[in-house]
Amino acid sequence: PSNLNWLAKLTSSSAVVSDEVQDLSCRGCQAPLLSAHGKEVYLLPTDMWQASADALACEECAPVTGGHIRALMGRMYISSDCFLVSLRDLTSPLDLRKDGLVRCGCGYIVGETQSPPEDQRKRETKVTLCNWRSHSCRTDGISLYKHRVSSWKCDGNGTRENVLSGFTDEAAVGAQLLSMKASDGKSCFVVMPSFPRGDECTGPPLAECLEIRIVVADLFIVGPFLSCAEEEVDDNFISTVQRAAKVYFRRRPCAAEPPRCSVVVVPQLSFRCVCSVLDYWCSTLPHSLSVSPLREDGLGQWRTSLLPLPPCSST
Repeated sequence: PSNLNWLAKLTSSSAVVSDEVQDLSCRGCQAPLLSAHGKEVYLLPTDMWQASADALACEECAPVTGGHIRALMGRMYISSDCFLVSLRDLTSPLDLRKDGLVRCGCGYIVGETQSPPEDQRKRETKVTLCNWRSHSCRTDGISLYKHRVSSWKCDGNGTRENVLSGFTDEAAVGAQLLSMKASDGKSCFVVMPSFPRGDECTGPPLAECLEIRIVVADLFIVGPFLSCAEEEVDDNFISTVQRAAKVYFRRRPCAAEPPRCSVVVVPQLSFRCVCSVLDYWCSTLPHSLSVSPLREDGLGQWRTSLLPLPPCSST
């Protein structure tokens, strides 16, 4: 189409700049979590920057302890998948447990506690200190997951929109698989649900585990819709476009030995979301595109589908 504003928006960075930061709320119950008013906004270093810092520290035989960014009151640090904030800036009390996860008052997991590169045996003590809001706690930062919080913004017509709607549980899993593929070079994964937690268990899992093979790492998916004339394409067209990875997948028993696959354990809720979205795209795609060329081996039928990815980010 001649109007390519939608493409420019899609390929641009989704990192939130200081004048666009909105208040954050729990995506489960919409309880307010953080007021963005007056906050200083910074971008967290990229993975490439951190890898370079680690390599330099190794070359100089220096201990890698200075790369950890501590959350400070009045500041918000933004990465590709989370917001790093100080506990003292939160507007609602959160439940911090020894497992390192942070829960809203409704029980919905919204993030995790900040984990400095120190002795792991001290982790429980630090989490307890944070829970008590001790002034001596130096690591009172938490990472709020973008796929577990909302940031509402009103457009010119007064319509409220969650600017983080593109960050979902299934997209978070997709981003994790791509990150592991980039670091380890493997494209085959066995995704398993974690041990069920009472506050997030929404029923029995939809499968024992999933075997996923990434075929095309990054695609722009347009639709689905029936038709769209060129003159009808406008800025709203971007709502029908999303990032995704083309994958082969199948359900398989947990006891079967995964052949040369990386095993990834994800929360129960995220696992259910991945199963649902893979089934959705498999049924939405034409039959000729949903079949898989992989041969059967008795462990389950292979199918072709799409796994959503988060919006583009500069981090």
